[in-house]
Amino acid sequence: MFGRRAFAALAVVAGAVAPSTALAGVGAYRASDGSSDPAFVQIGSASTIQSAVPDGAGGAFLLGSIAYGGSGHRIVHLRANGSVDPAFRPQITGGYAEAGAVSGRALAIVGAFTAVDGQARRGLAVLDARTGRPLSWVPTRPLAARMDRGSRVVFAGGSLVASTRAGIFAWRVGSPAAVWKNSLVLATGPASAAPVVVWGGSVWTLASRPRSDPRLVSLDPATGRVTPAAVGASHIDSIEQVGGRLVAFGDGNVTLVHGGARSVSVPTCERPIGLGGRLVAAVGGDARTLYLGLSPTTLDAPGSVGGLMACANTGQVPAFRPPALAYGIHGPVVDKVALIGTHVLVFTRRF
Repeated sequence: MFGRRAFAALAVVAGAVAPSTALAGVGAYRASDGSSDPAFVQIGSASTIQSAVPDGAGGAFLLGSIAYGGSGHRIVHLRANGSVDPAFRPQITGGYAEAGAVSGRALAIVGAFTAVDGQARRGLAVLDARTGRPLSWVPTRPLAARMDRGSRVVFAGGSLVASTRAGIFAWRVGSPAAVWKNSLVLATGPASAAPVVVWGGSVWTLASRPRSDPRLVSLDPATGRVTPAAVGASHIDSIEQVGGRLVAFGDGNVTLVHGGARSVSVPTCERPIGLGGRLVAAVGGDARTLYLGLSPTTLDAPGSVGGLMACANTGQVPAFRPPALAYGIHGPVVDKVALIGTHVLVFTRRF
């Protein structure tokens, strides 16, 4: 996604001036006004998050490297009150979990892992969302369908759809064999997976031909048939689905896509997003409010400010005013933002 690529660019600059080891941090802010609430944080500050998957009940599944209970976890279920769900205890081995999607009591995850709870699952697994135990349904991943740090997975229209280095694959729910594949020339290049999100009953992604701008396209979840969006995709680097809305990122700005991708609008923010050298590195939120993680564009300007900002989808400026993160020579830079219950969690890294 755009935020991860922006963060990677920051990390390259940091390597010249700071140690290569990144130290993580996590803070909690009340969504009502942005005030800090450190007591809400119940996972360790050494946690780094690759993605946060809403559970439909105000909580989320956090995937990455999460410190909790004196040990590290590849995935935890964080409930709406900030507590870690003790009943959800999958053991993921052989690599990492990158992204996930929830449909009812099924949680699909993708990554570079090889097993879950001792059962062979290579890069793609469907778990019981209550316990984390692998379900009997095992979608067969074609050998060419290698997952990477850009891989994503969604449930759409009775299908499970995943992006891989070899293109986008889909399985009917409950079926082991992939039913369609789309080998799009990916906007991020052939060595990386495309972003995929589900919105309005379709799967949306970015695709491009060599030496052309990315195209925002939708895929029929049953057949993989491609339909180009009516709106142009110039200056769009990535897309996300937040609170049932399709959000597009590019040139340091955020736009909302409407009406089956026939128009776009700009959310109402406290201040302009793309000014002052800020990059949108992460986003979380719901149908009413987007919470943006902002990072400085360079690491050679101590005192530049990154942090959090809220943008409303309703036209009214939110009252969210969190403390600014004053950047020093070793960070912090914002890595991930997640709305958990009535709080916004922000994950940062220092170098």
